[in-house]
Amino acid sequence: MNELVITNESGHSVTTSTAIADGVEMPHRSVIQLIRQRINDLETFGRVAFEIAPFKTAGGQQTREVALLNEHQSTLLMTFLRNSPLVVEFKTRLVKAFFELAGQQANQSELTRLDLIEMALDSEKKRLRLATEVEELEWQREADRPLVAFAQTVQATAADMDVRRAAQVLANTHGLKIGRQRLFYYLREIRWIGPDGRAYQRAIDQKVLTEKYKTRLNPRTGEQIPYSQVWITSKGLARLQERLSAEIESAA
Repeated sequence: MNELVITNESGHSVTTSTAIADGVEMPHRSVIQLIRQRINDLETFGRVAFEIAPFKTAGGQQTREVALLNEHQSTLLMTFLRNSPLVVEFKTRLVKAFFELAGQQANQSELTRLDLIEMALDSEKKRLRLATEVEELEWQREADRPLVAFAQTVQATAADMDVRRAAQVLANTHGLKIGRQRLFYYLREIRWIGPDGRAYQRAIDQKVLTEKYKTRLNPRTGEQIPYSQVWITSKGLARLQERLSAEIESAA
């Protein structure tokens, strides 16, 4: 590391403890020791990095610990040295080296005015496109909210339900204006049930309706009279929601 100021892997300008030791003509060991003693003060301006670097000696190549200091850290370190003419001269060269490297980096990264305008336009286009996509998603989510609520209700009420309860679910979860009597009329209209209120066999086979058999007391005779009651399955409820919603939309 012979250069006074270099650029590290992160792209920041740094100098080394070896460059400082050579510049002020101090043993490198003494510079490292001073850095270790003042590490808390130096790291006020960021973490001090250390690395193991090779160096040549009369006995061959060896390795040693080298510190990497940014501009503020190296300037502070110089204040801990005796202010001799040599130290002052080196401090001047060090500050100048940092300044020159910063200028080189600024020139390399400088963009033309046209580049900046093009980048700004491209960024604005991306922002507008993203805003449009978000708005469309929000609109779709609001539009799907009743369908999601209805699907959750159907899933939660997987069991069959009578016509009154089915009318309530359709009204509450999808805003369909329908009650028990109107739903009965509609079931007759789409030929799921007959005029007598009994489910057609086709609707039972399609598993949209089922019949439950019950008994009720005849108050005059005291007998239990059997009767059938139409119940709507979860599949039938979903089918009704689709048909009613489609009819409302086509009428709008």
